[in-house]
Amino acid sequence: MVFERAAHDYDADVHGIPFFRPLGRTLVSAAGVRPGEDVVDLACGRGAVLIPAAEATGPTGSVRAFDLAPTMVALTAADVTARSLPWATVAVADATNPPVEPASADVLLCGMGLFLLPDPAGALARWRGLLRPGGRLAVSVFGAPDPLWSRPDYPLRLATGLGAADRRPGQAILAEGALARAFTAAGFELTRDDLVATDLVFRDVEHWWHWAWGTAVRSMLEKVDNADLPAMIDDLTRWHAPSVDAGGLHWRPTIRIVTATVGAPRG
Repeated sequence: MVFERAAHDYDADVHGIPFFRPLGRTLVSAAGVRPGEDVVDLACGRGAVLIPAAEATGPTGSVRAFDLAPTMVALTAADVTARSLPWATVAVADATNPPVEPASADVLLCGMGLFLLPDPAGALARWRGLLRPGGRLAVSVFGAPDPLWSRPDYPLRLATGLGAADRRPGQAILAEGALARAFTAAGFELTRDDLVATDLVFRDVEHWWHWAWGTAVRSMLEKVDNADLPAMIDDLTRWHAPSVDAGGLHWRPTIRIVTATVGAPRG
């Protein structure tokens, strides 16, 4: 499991590139998490959503977080303890079907994880039943990709043989209009569908390479032999040369923030 192998590097501050944590705070804000609410964080990773959600609920509320990677869960649980947030818990479980009682949550959150699930639409349908009437769901996913990084002739794709046919099944949810349709089909009422521009700046390709080991891109990087690494770095450096400025190498993906509510239980 790539996220189990990436756990120690995932969202690590050592590389100086904030990505998941700012997006986590944005998602919690978009969901309007309030003191005293019961929150569930699905595919919690290293706590980018969990921590700000726990801070928002305070000790009168609760946050239950789940992830499928045991090491990710252990490290995040240690972070929760270090921050003295006893009303937040972390456990190993499949985000698609978490061990949560029906109609027991005020808010469900899933930061940058829905498209990694094998059946996002099925997950949304199950998640609806976990929310109390009037409950809210907030998710973040990738919107429009940075064109320079997503072309089929991108050197890393060519070197690893990974292309469109190798995309995870759940990534179909990222197609234009697919997410909104899935929300509606699951019985949610959309309240927000916004695009957030991001701009991650790396010193150079090697800086990005080390950072990317702590993301899902790791599954591609692992396919590059150490002997081929210098040539790969050279190829990527030439590829990105037109987009490098005085600040460094830019990656500018768009992030989609979607929120929704549920009404009375279906009869």
